[in-house]
Amino acid sequence: MSDSAEDLSYLFLILYDPNSHIPLNILPTDEKFNQEHVATLLGLATKYQIDTLRKRMITHLEAYWPSSLDEWSKLKLLYGNAKRWRFRLEPVQAINLARAYDIPTILPTAYYFLSTINPGYDWEVWVKLHSQAPCMAAAARWNSLTKQDLMCLLLGRPKNQRPYYAEQCFH
Repeated sequence: MSDSAEDLSYLFLILYDPNSHIPLNILPTDEKFNQEHVATLLGLATKYQIDTLRKRMITHLEAYWPSSLDEWSKLKLLYGNAKRWRFRLEPVQAINLARAYDIPTILPTAYYFLSTINPGYDWEVWVKLHSQAPCMAAAARWNSLTKQDLMCLLLGRPKNQRPYYAEQCFH
């Protein structure tokens, strides 16, 4: 088994008492349960065929990354400036999760948000610099972006005001 003891322990906590560890509100508002947690649980739920947990994690991802730019704009208005959200959405991870676990509905918004981030803002550097201070700028795991997804991003950038600017990349 290649899963870490910490990840398996977290999975068992979720399985035995999901409502105490997974917020009932699926909107991304809680630092104690964020995209990192969803990614871990989605991977484990898929691997161990825990379909109800997998569906719940996909629901969380779809709330974090709505399927249209109109819904994304509403989410931004609800929380204020997306670059200051404390739960720290990271679009490359979302894109990679969408590809790995067949969740194409989150791709348009993840690509859109990624297109607004300066390529010089690296996620790991950002986390070190801002772990104690409020988030001042969005960052991304640029090195984790596949060549295919980088091409989709580059091809879509000039048209990124349209909801599905790189539609051919979302399948």
